[in-house]
Amino acid sequence: MADCGDDKRDASSAGKTRRRPKIPLPVEQPQPLPIPIANDQPLTEKTTIRLSGEDVEVHVNDLEVIDKLGQGQYGVVEKVRHKNTNCLFALKRVRHSFDTKENERHIREINVQQRTTNCPYAVFFYGALFREGDLMILMELMDLSLDRMYKTAHLADVNKPIPGNVLKHVAYSVLSALDYMYQIKIIHRDVKPSNILTNRRGQFKMCDFGIAGQLVNSFARSEIGSQQYLAPERIDVKRDGSRGYTSVSDVWSFGITMVELANGKYPYEHWKTPFQQINDILNGPTPKLRDDDPRFDPELRDFVGKCLVKNPSERWRFNQLLKHSFLSGCDRPETLESMQEETAVFVKLILDVMEAKKAQQYSG
Repeated sequence: MADCGDDKRDASSAGKTRRRPKIPLPVEQPQPLPIPIANDQPLTEKTTIRLSGEDVEVHVNDLEVIDKLGQGQYGVVEKVRHKNTNCLFALKRVRHSFDTKENERHIREINVQQRTTNCPYAVFFYGALFREGDLMILMELMDLSLDRMYKTAHLADVNKPIPGNVLKHVAYSVLSALDYMYQIKIIHRDVKPSNILTNRRGQFKMCDFGIAGQLVNSFARSEIGSQQYLAPERIDVKRDGSRGYTSVSDVWSFGITMVELANGKYPYEHWKTPFQQINDILNGPTPKLRDDDPRFDPELRDFVGKCLVKNPSERWRFNQLLKHSFLSGCDRPETLESMQEETAVFVKLILDVMEAKKAQQYSG
């Protein structure tokens, strides 16, 4: 079951606007009202959303685990049902740690998600809960990550590469999310296919803000993202003379992600050692789209090329990329609707393939 509703913005009691995400059937269209959480406020076993015009308390005891969606270094993500309303959510469950930096990472993720509530290209945050050592982040439920989507699409018995317009929709959605974050002085720092989610409605949204950084004078300090997607200047800081992470480093990661989604494989695939990996990123040829694929017009090739310039001072910024001819007209409602419809068809196809393969495994 997927969530439903619309993304219209409604006024909250504080007089601010807050976008309205999709909420699961069978409930009516809701107006969620996440409770703000500051670093100095204790988390509890409950939070509050607004459903059909009424405040609804969500308690840990009322959340029933339906399925396990994924597991990573910092915790597990589950599909849960709120028993009192039948609403479906994604719940990220993280075990409390005595490591101060790790705990700060989780609180930072909560705070970043609060600040991106009005961004339609970021997974919606409902609130956070805490119980018996577990920190739980209640989020909008999506259907699929892009790493699983493209890997399924490129299976030999499927052979359904991501269509050009869907790639364009990915690019516009992700850049819009990254630019929104940049405007509120946040950079993601871990852009990769597994951190971009989609759903049956044909939407793309960014997730996993655990290592997102606060910009100070255009730089963010400390943590870095996944090594395979690091920009050259993040591997060799002498390249730009700084010790901070800037927004153009996210542009490089985004470019690598676009090449991976389009070509159906990670562009650096023949490493034998981590040192070879680093050397290839720093000194090897810049990744590019396959020459023999008719899906890739000159505008897309130029667009990706602007992302993957090794010199960070020459690499395009988010706002420049959003104005690139490849994305021309994407901000028009009719264009967005058309891209979303085409994406929904493709996502449904991939989900149907995955469900069929899962059924075959059980029957076999």
